[in-house]
Amino acid sequence: MLSRRTTAAILVTLAFAASTLSTPGTGIAASASPPRLTSRVASGQADAGDGQRPKSAPTVERPPVQADEAHAARVRGSSPDNLQRLVTRVAQSPIETLAAAVTSCPDELVDLRLWNSEHPDQVRIGFRREFRERRFIEFGANVHESDKGGGGALRRHADSVTWTGRIDVEGAYASRLILENVTIPKGAQVWACGVDAVAQGPVDRRVLSPDGTMLAPSVMGSQVWIEVYVPSDVRERVSFELAGVIEVFDVDENGAPRLEATAGQAPRDESCLVDINCVSHPDRDLISRGIGRMAYYAGGGYYVCTGGLLNDIPVDYTPFFLTANHCVATQDVVSTLEIWWDYRRSGCNGAAPSPSALPKSYGGTLLATGSGSDFSLLRLSSAPGQRTYLGWESGAVPSSTLYRISNPGGNPQVFSTGVLESGPARCSALPSTSYHYSDDSQGGTAGGSSGSPVWTSGGIVVGQLYGKCGPDPSNACHPANSTVDGRFSQTYQYISSWLQQGGSGGDLAGTPTNLAATAPSSGEVRLSWTDNTTVNVVFHIERAAGGGAYQEVAISSVNATSHSDFGVAPSTSYTYRVRARSTVDGRFTAYSSPASVVTPSGGPSAPTGLYASRIKKKKVDLRWTDTSPDEDYFDLLYYTGGAWVSYGSMPANSTSVRVINLSRRTVYRLGVRSCRGATCSQIVELTVMTR
Repeated sequence: MLSRRTTAAILVTLAFAASTLSTPGTGIAASASPPRLTSRVASGQADAGDGQRPKSAPTVERPPVQADEAHAARVRGSSPDNLQRLVTRVAQSPIETLAAAVTSCPDELVDLRLWNSEHPDQVRIGFRREFRERRFIEFGANVHESDKGGGGALRRHADSVTWTGRIDVEGAYASRLILENVTIPKGAQVWACGVDAVAQGPVDRRVLSPDGTMLAPSVMGSQVWIEVYVPSDVRERVSFELAGVIEVFDVDENGAPRLEATAGQAPRDESCLVDINCVSHPDRDLISRGIGRMAYYAGGGYYVCTGGLLNDIPVDYTPFFLTANHCVATQDVVSTLEIWWDYRRSGCNGAAPSPSALPKSYGGTLLATGSGSDFSLLRLSSAPGQRTYLGWESGAVPSSTLYRISNPGGNPQVFSTGVLESGPARCSALPSTSYHYSDDSQGGTAGGSSGSPVWTSGGIVVGQLYGKCGPDPSNACHPANSTVDGRFSQTYQYISSWLQQGGSGGDLAGTPTNLAATAPSSGEVRLSWTDNTTVNVVFHIERAAGGGAYQEVAISSVNATSHSDFGVAPSTSYTYRVRARSTVDGRFTAYSSPASVVTPSGGPSAPTGLYASRIKKKKVDLRWTDTSPDEDYFDLLYYTGGAWVSYGSMPANSTSVRVINLSRRTVYRLGVRSCRGATCSQIVELTVMTR
């Protein structure tokens, strides 16, 4: 029976707080051009649109819960043997060495310090560094001479094949390797370790971002070993490019890398921050296990924020994670998440733990996000055992006293207490209907605390941190500032289906109808359907070949009603079905009725081994293997607006093309196919990002 109040809670999650961004004069702290390919390639872009607001859900009451030891054991599982191979690595020369940042990229260090000076509530702790030469790695369980080791060590073991490589980043505090254009099968894993020889990971295909990028686990120190592990029973091959590294810095209270002098700059006042171990609270240790320090990559920078785990109605320990929209708001960013759990000092103002020894989570799925109450709800790929899943309250706040645990600056946990303010909102851009205002009575927050859950007695979440409002929002300890949190009562209407139904998200009205499939050539199937929803949606497209099981093959652009599938083979029967997913709250419709088609025969065979032999600021060199003896030409394509578009052709027997006039630091999805007349092969594709 539903009660008047809503309190669903579990204490367990971790998140970094990338706090808020100061807008001069407002007293509030918080948080590409169309692509051109070559003369053969036109420009194009897609419109994502905005979701509509769903109906409010009834309130429900749930307490926080703690995962038991049986659940913890299931989470821990067993460690594969490759851990030992990684830690006891053989002597190996680095395949890439980057000079110390202070000498090789001084401008980036200045930019990092200036960013943190100008955005004290959105803490950046690192930036991307490119390798001089990208290394293309490709191998499978059956290693043979044509496999490309890229300068690393490729080895066969009794139960697996591994590729191991070493990267040196001189003087680095910590690093995360960047892999791009990644193809990784189920069962394959990526591990990393640093000079402390403590294996970190694994990460797998669940953290692969939509643009084909994967970040390896972070490691401490100036040397990084990476191992890609493929069990012997996995038939698919692994391929990726070693593109660069995120160098992570230990920043001081001014946000400057500690290797730099601060040029006489007065340190920021963070004297009000209170180590969690220095306070006494009955729920302190329990809730601490549900709060996570987040680090994530966005737009070339590496940032920190905070977040926490939420309980759901089935109490099935689904790792739902609440943080702020201004921290993470896209799936690409969520895929780069690394969360540190239990990051707190050994005692009151004691020593910080070694990051290598902390339990961690990597990546997840963005379920819902919104700027109205500044929230993002994620489902993490995994959460370690012994976590607390916080409770929540979707109705009125049951108490005027608020509590918080956060990781300011990405540093160990601090504790704060506040009292709710009454009266009108102090900042007009943050209305009191969507935000709580409170006065800090003990401790405080700073950049990196953003997204941290605020809770009442018993671990009941009533919001998540936006930032500061007042005369000096850049000053964490100014007594006249107010602390501002997005109201959970406003957020709840967008996430209730997830929390009430254990992650299913419920059903959305408006099942697609009139699905039709045609095959204009042996390498293409064209689909069309009717969109019957009343909110903005994307369509998940699934395909079954020859009566086999359905597999998802594409996600359309927002509100699309057609799609071209180029991943098909000649003379093959295919059956399709589609369903819509709301961009507001992640709910799905039921599936459409199926549609079947048989592709014609006679097309040329598709090229293989497409890769980028060189990627520069505004151009990309593509290479492939010509497998067809009788094509008339090769077709170059670019993916835009949810569909492939042809931009020109290359002569028969071509094996390369240079794509020029691109935009800098832009992701492009390119494809090549062989054609005979109007009949073309499947498209082989590659996602690249220019420098």
